[in-house]
Amino acid sequence: MTPLKYEAFFITPENFLVPVKRNHIDVICDHPEIFGFTIDHVKDIFHKYDEPLKSELQARKELLKEIFEKGFIRLRFKTKEDSYWEIELLSLDCEKQKEQISAWAKKMISDKSFGADENMPVRVIENGKCLNELGNLTLLELSKLKSIVELKILDIQ
Repeated sequence: MTPLKYEAFFITPENFLVPVKRNHIDVICDHPEIFGFTIDHVKDIFHKYDEPLKSELQARKELLKEIFEKGFIRLRFKTKEDSYWEIELLSLDCEKQKEQISAWAKKMISDKSFGADENMPVRVIENGKCLNELGNLTLLELSKLKSIVELKILDIQ
């Protein structure tokens, strides 16, 4: 398999695709304004749990919950036993987020620089639970969902 250009993203409520170079919590801590946070708010959450900034423990969970409630989507490529994309969001009841996911899948397939295979499996995590009723979708199947959304890449180097 061709290496992927990015193995993680956020999708913002404003239709920006934010590539994640290391891990999601780094982006939240380094660019809190993207998520409607201040650096003081982020630091306060870590201080509340007596955790170092950027640790992947309770503070991270709280911050992710806050951004999901604001309409953000987290995406990451998993390569443990099998390889698949994982999409995490608060609820799939929102039509806009379904369209954003479809637009992301279309972008992953159409932009060859991303290195994605249209047959890559995708799993959806809604409010912390895997949605088994969706079965194992692929990028291609997701890309065929109705979508008029166009995602713009937000380069945060």
